[in-house]
Amino acid sequence: MTRLKLKAPIIRENENSVIVYIRHEPLAKPEETVLDYLEKHLEITNTKARELTGIESESSMKQIFFRLRDQGLIEPVPGKRGTKSAWQKPGIQLKLPFTD
Repeated sequence: MTRLKLKAPIIRENENSVIVYIRHEPLAKPEETVLDYLEKHLEITNTKARELTGIESESSMKQIFFRLRDQGLIEPVPGKRGTKSAWQKPGIQLKLPFTD
């Protein structure tokens, strides 16, 4: 279903039967998927975003990140570049434990 960019089926098991609901509802837009993920996680990588959205091309995913960045919705994680690059919501700062 992900390959078809449709939501996963809903499967309900009863005592003697199984009901499968296949809805032809599109998945959320890739931008929405990225922002939803960042509601629960500090950062997202290109690889993770492609896994969640079903997008296969790294450069296509990068363009989505750039659009979100240009709208001020995400920013690159400082210090992470190249294959380790990641994106976060603006203004997130890693809080280090207090040391004496």
